[in-house]
Amino acid sequence: MNVMIKWMAEHPVASNLMMVFVVILGAITALGMPQKTFPDFTLDTVSISVSYPGASPTEIQESIVRPIEDQLAGVDGIDSITATISEGRGGLSVSFLRGSDIDEKTEEIKNEVDRISVFPEDANDPVVVQPNNSSRILEITLHGNASEAVLKQEAERLKSELIMLDSISFVEVANTRDYEISIEVSRDALRSYGLTMDEIARAIRQNSLELPGGSIGTDTVSIPIRTKGRNYTQADFENIVVRTDNLGGEIYVRDVATVIDGFVDADLTANFNGENSVSINVFRVGQEQILKIVEDARNHLDSSFVPSLGPGLNASIWQNDAEGLQDRINLLVENAALGLALVVLCLALFLDIRLAFWSAIGIGVSFAATFIVLGALGLSINQISLFGFILAIGIVVDNAIVVSENIYQKGEDGLSPVQAAVKGTQRIAIPVVFSTLTTIVAFWPLLQLPGTLGKFLADIPIVVMVVLALSLGQALFILPRNLSSLDVSPDYRPNLVFRFLGLIRSAVNGVLQWIIRYPLDAILRLTTKGFAILIPIALSVALMIGSVGLLIHGYVKFNFFPSIETDFVTASIEMNDGTTFAMTQRVAEDVQLAAMRAGKVIQSRLPNAAPPVIVGVNMVVGKGLGGGGPNGGSAAGGATLANVVVQITDPTIRTWDAKDFETVWREEVGQVASVNKLTVSAELIGAGDPVAVELSLPEGQDITPVVAALREKLRAIPGVFSIRDNNSSGRLEYELELKDEARIFGITIEDLAQQTRAGFFGVEATSFQRGADNVSVNVRFPKEQRDSLSDLLDTQIRTSDGYLIPLSTVAYVREGLAPTSILRRNGRQVTTVTADLDVSVSTGREVNALITTQILPLIKEENPGLLFDLGGEQRTQGDAQAALSKALGIALFIIFALLALVFRSYVQPVVVMFAIPLGLIGAVTGHLILDIPLSLLSIFGIIGLAGVVINNSLVMVDVYNEFIAKGMETREAVIKGTKQRFRPILLTSLTTFLGVYPLIMETSLQAQFLIPLAVSIGYGVLIGTLIIVFTVPSIFMAQHHITSAVKAALSIFKPQKASQVKTDENVRAPEAIHLVAAE
Repeated sequence: MNVMIKWMAEHPVASNLMMVFVVILGAITALGMPQKTFPDFTLDTVSISVSYPGASPTEIQESIVRPIEDQLAGVDGIDSITATISEGRGGLSVSFLRGSDIDEKTEEIKNEVDRISVFPEDANDPVVVQPNNSSRILEITLHGNASEAVLKQEAERLKSELIMLDSISFVEVANTRDYEISIEVSRDALRSYGLTMDEIARAIRQNSLELPGGSIGTDTVSIPIRTKGRNYTQADFENIVVRTDNLGGEIYVRDVATVIDGFVDADLTANFNGENSVSINVFRVGQEQILKIVEDARNHLDSSFVPSLGPGLNASIWQNDAEGLQDRINLLVENAALGLALVVLCLALFLDIRLAFWSAIGIGVSFAATFIVLGALGLSINQISLFGFILAIGIVVDNAIVVSENIYQKGEDGLSPVQAAVKGTQRIAIPVVFSTLTTIVAFWPLLQLPGTLGKFLADIPIVVMVVLALSLGQALFILPRNLSSLDVSPDYRPNLVFRFLGLIRSAVNGVLQWIIRYPLDAILRLTTKGFAILIPIALSVALMIGSVGLLIHGYVKFNFFPSIETDFVTASIEMNDGTTFAMTQRVAEDVQLAAMRAGKVIQSRLPNAAPPVIVGVNMVVGKGLGGGGPNGGSAAGGATLANVVVQITDPTIRTWDAKDFETVWREEVGQVASVNKLTVSAELIGAGDPVAVELSLPEGQDITPVVAALREKLRAIPGVFSIRDNNSSGRLEYELELKDEARIFGITIEDLAQQTRAGFFGVEATSFQRGADNVSVNVRFPKEQRDSLSDLLDTQIRTSDGYLIPLSTVAYVREGLAPTSILRRNGRQVTTVTADLDVSVSTGREVNALITTQILPLIKEENPGLLFDLGGEQRTQGDAQAALSKALGIALFIIFALLALVFRSYVQPVVVMFAIPLGLIGAVTGHLILDIPLSLLSIFGIIGLAGVVINNSLVMVDVYNEFIAKGMETREAVIKGTKQRFRPILLTSLTTFLGVYPLIMETSLQAQFLIPLAVSIGYGVLIGTLIIVFTVPSIFMAQHHITSAVKAALSIFKPQKASQVKTDENVRAPEAIHLVAAE
């Protein structure tokens, strides 16, 4: 390495070309990298979804979900299997252990599912996908006073036009029903003509197809043969012949049925700002640029599509990720620029302006090189990665400061500029390399956070680690060449500007030297002598205990994952089982009106010139949130589901928190009858419900009393509100059971089930592609003949001989209750009780500790078979703590090993690593000063802080050893070494703090969730360094005295040879023993 340092310092062309090449290539790479609001990532899960139209959750559980669970039992690496079952649909999420090859596991899951042969015939094929967090980036609402058919037709036209744009490749039409041709056959027609539903469906299927028939080949051409008879319109299907009698008479579909060309008979409606609406969702695929997609889509809407719409129709951009992306990028870039300016100013005040300039240039070179690496890794420019760069601004300059300071010192000692650059860098290279390695290792545990949160935040440690590694190369191989012409001789005459800056620097340096010469020297001489060395150690321990006490007693609150501000607040509604669609729609409208009232309440608190609180409102009834996208999947649907989304004032121009609107909206909604679950949330991403308890009893036992008991106990806990559960009390269903006398008529259970299903649910006769839509053709009873119990009893079952027997003759009809949804985890059916929490009253840790230690044990005594577990935020938090603790333990061992190698000692690494808990004092103090709750991101900062604070104690111990090796007495070496390294230590700490200080002081709501991490790093380094400067010398002296005492004690018992016995005048006093490297 020394040879390489010398060669690069003596060859300016090589270092200059390298620097220019890195900067240019880095700029090109950065401009070409995709820009996103948050990073894309794949999850360690595989999703399996199966639709079984018309089937109940219980039927899907038994016929689909359980066979899949059994089949997957032999797949290695599965962590958990969670199944969510609703009417007509079953979905499983298979989570794998960290480190599994998800692509390989996805294929394995597909193969295992394909082997299952017991699925019902009417169930659709399972869909196995690997989900990721890619979501739509633009939602356009087409709205107005028009029918659903007109809105959908125009939406399909917009979809086709958008896909034609070069920047867009995937668009979906949402919040509208699919097309369907319904063949409605009355009971009277079936009896009159002696037909069955299956016979009509078969006739339609046989007379509506298009089939290739091979080809005719000649010597020169091949002519394909195709049979064409596909029907597309209502008239086409009406003219299909169902039956021909012996006399040639024909019975057409129009004779026995009414053909309706319309929409699927499903409960779904959408409303935007009070008008009927349809959504058009635009997704980003691959490396497509968000900003370009939105720009092109907006231009097309304004210039072409909107002007072409008929009167009363309009298209509005509803959700636009590009606005949030650009705002967040601008915010972080501004903070980065300000932080960089403060760092450069700090360098200029403490160092020669030329050193400050080249150190600042080094930041740019390191960042440019980092963009090259990030581009090669396929990462993007997003809010999380940009924060990583901000965090690195103050840290990355540390290597440059240490190297440039040493080069400057060598120049002052009389070496030529080139010699000073070479010797100064070579002398400090090893400590710089190891200090960088320890910092990188300290950030490594942050990559081990499991689950969605780990993937979401992974860009922060990746960016910091890459920047640090590349800054090391820049400081050792490029910076020395930049400073090889640095003239620090007495003959140097700077220009007027440099002279003025030099005067300011001299004044600052004068103050600093006075502090070093007098107060610092006095304190060091006191705290490194005798028992006084215990004073700093005792104070540090007391401060650490005090910091932990602040956390335990709640003076610094703990909030596991901070909320991320968005422009949208969402109310998700789930009605009680059996609630009609009309009732759900009325409740959703009431919730929408409550949102408008909440907006007026917030508006009344603001100045008259404040912008409107509510920008827009979108309501969808009959469908939950999520679903769609390039990877498929669908949101849960049903008559009991609805969601109301309110867009509020842009965070960049409002001074109030989205949580304020969330709270007022929840108050305005109040208690609503028939609602099973109603949640109002302004969070973009979260770790789950703060209170979530999963309960499970052996099959056949009713869990309702357990749920009721737990809910009652939760109501008594202060701060707990909005208690809800997914225990389905069941909705009314009619259960058919075949009578024994049915066998007399030759009727089987299959006849009963198939003919009843055909009349009430329908038989799919065929399906065809019409334009962009797949249209199904279903044969069933008319709507008015399938909406009451009497209609069911009036149904007649056809025997194999053609006779019609009333259903009540061959089957019992009983009332029963069936769940509308089922949740299973690892093969057991579970019920989840969740609640929200006011963290200003009680923390999640306090409430969940009360639940697990006092409430659940009492309930379990009354229900011996009860199994329970904590889910939601507590599960995420537990997984995160376990993973981080394990990774941190490994990291600390690696740091210890690195330090042991550099110091050739087992004891001195402990001295250096004592700085780690000292950083905690500063981090907790920072949260206390700013009144910010400690969160997961705070812990991220504290872990990363370990590597930063170690560097200061490392260079201090390194210089102690250098002076001791030269023969200096240990105490004097400690005092002199601390004073010599005080300025660079102070400078590196100040630059680290100033690099993140603008973000700490940022008032924008969009950056609030990142501030805890910045506080941990900034205040941890600043306050921790002040403590380290006084504590490390005392600890070093303590280990010196202990080591000397142990050696002296051992020497008493160690036999000496006669030749080793010296006269008294040749024996050194114990206090004069020099330690080259304390062991």
